[in-house]
Amino acid sequence: MTEKVHTFDPFTPHAPYTGPLAASQSSYDPVSGNLILPAYATTEPLPLLGQDEVASWNGTSWDKLIDKIGTTYWLEDGTEFEIDELGVSVPEGALTTKPEPEPEPEPEPEPEPTAEELASNTRTKRDYLLRDCDFVMLPDAPFDEETLTLWEEYRYALRQVPEQSSFPYDITWPEKPQG
Repeated sequence: MTEKVHTFDPFTPHAPYTGPLAASQSSYDPVSGNLILPAYATTEPLPLLGQDEVASWNGTSWDKLIDKIGTTYWLEDGTEFEIDELGVSVPEGALTTKPEPEPEPEPEPEPEPTAEELASNTRTKRDYLLRDCDFVMLPDAPFDEETLTLWEEYRYALRQVPEQSSFPYDITWPEKPQG
């Protein structure tokens, strides 16, 4: 009489089934003819197992455990987990495909500058352009009379920028003289 012997791994949590013991590895008592059961083995029949199930020895009988080892899942907040032991299922509501990252929020559009801000920015630019050409008004500036007149007209036009009818929304800047 040959009994089926099933082995398990007692050093792994839940002592999972590791396989059958080959008939050639089974030993029988020569006097009684009874099977000599090796360590970490049983003749208890295995339960019928479904997909993703494994048999687990509880010390007296086989239990069925879910086997999702290696399964990756994500929680709603995007936290990633991998199942690394028997008997653990993917939690209710978890995602089994990596969620798409949340799109970056569109930046808030810059508010349109107020008329006061536009006027201030325009005056700041005008003042810079005036300072940039202060040197032409020095008494020893090396310009002829015609060139000096062009610079004086340019500086006057800069000082008149706030008087333009479209100020501060649409500015016509005077052209800087050459030389």
